[in-house]
Amino acid sequence: MKLIRLPLLLTVLGGSATAQTFNIDLNTANGTAGADWNVFAAPGDINGSTLTPNTGGSSGVTFSASGNIVDSTGSGLSNDLNRPSWVSAAAGDDFFWTDNNGTGGGESFTLTFDGMAVGSTVSLDVYASRDSTASVFGTYEYSLDGGNSWFGFDVLKNDGSAETADGWDSNDTQSQTFHINNDGYDHGRYLNISEITLTGSSIQVRITENTADDAYIGINAMQLAVIPEPQSFAMLAGLMCLASVMLRRRI
Repeated sequence: MKLIRLPLLLTVLGGSATAQTFNIDLNTANGTAGADWNVFAAPGDINGSTLTPNTGGSSGVTFSASGNIVDSTGSGLSNDLNRPSWVSAAAGDDFFWTDNNGTGGGESFTLTFDGMAVGSTVSLDVYASRDSTASVFGTYEYSLDGGNSWFGFDVLKNDGSAETADGWDSNDTQSQTFHINNDGYDHGRYLNISEITLTGSSIQVRITENTADDAYIGINAMQLAVIPEPQSFAMLAGLMCLASVMLRRRI
């Protein structure tokens, strides 16, 4: 038994130090995206949730929401011909949104991923789509310091390459509004940050609609990839070397 325990411990540590990808399906009006997705039927289901990687197993990454986030009953919100390959039909065809309560604009909500190690590398895809005659456009931003500083996402084509049309080659989703009908639905564009190093344990995504009257803004699906900080791998390598020495001495 003593010869088994240490390798088993290293196996557990090794599993926690590998890259993990999390798929997020917001709303279930058009069904669920599948077993490899974290599915949230209503905004209230988000808070306090611990996310499951798409390969199964466990993680320490939590997911929460705050602000004016509302459940939609709409479906068929994404275009089958222009939807990115990482977004399933069920995940793309419904969403959470800011509501269109006519309060004069500026409604927003924030989604927070927490529990990651400082120094980890993260990439995040955000998909927003809606076929609508309303003014469905707004600002999408992310923060790495708990909301003190905010930055815009890059916009990609549905095949994952950089978008060069309509000003997206020189603007991001903070400096230019993202129209989830013309951009998301018609062209399959999506929002992205790649290989960002975490300065804290969290990354926040804030969505703000910036028009009045019956305007709103929303989000359909997300994909988060987390690579632990290099120190985790160094520590793991050191433990493996120590384990090897201890096993040789026992033998």
